[in-house]
Amino acid sequence: MRVLVVIALLLALLPAASEPLARIPPMVWYSGAALILFTAIVPVIGMLPAMFAFLLALGYLWGERRHLILLSSAVLLTAAIWGT
Repeated sequence: MRVLVVIALLLALLPAASEPLARIPPMVWYSGAALILFTAIVPVIGMLPAMFAFLLALGYLWGERRHLILLSSAVLLTAAIWGT
């Protein structure tokens, strides 16, 4: 708790950065929304199908358009995560 108080005091007392921070890219928000959707569908369809669907959707969202690579990476990542 003391550490948080010290950090809050430092942030309040030290001058702000001279230039504003860059805006968060929209892709970050889309990826976060995909994670929220993933957590919502896990209880409905189960972990493995939800993980597979999430990896397919996120790969497509991030710009992968080669269907064979997208499908194979989703299958292999799901198998690798589930197998460990």
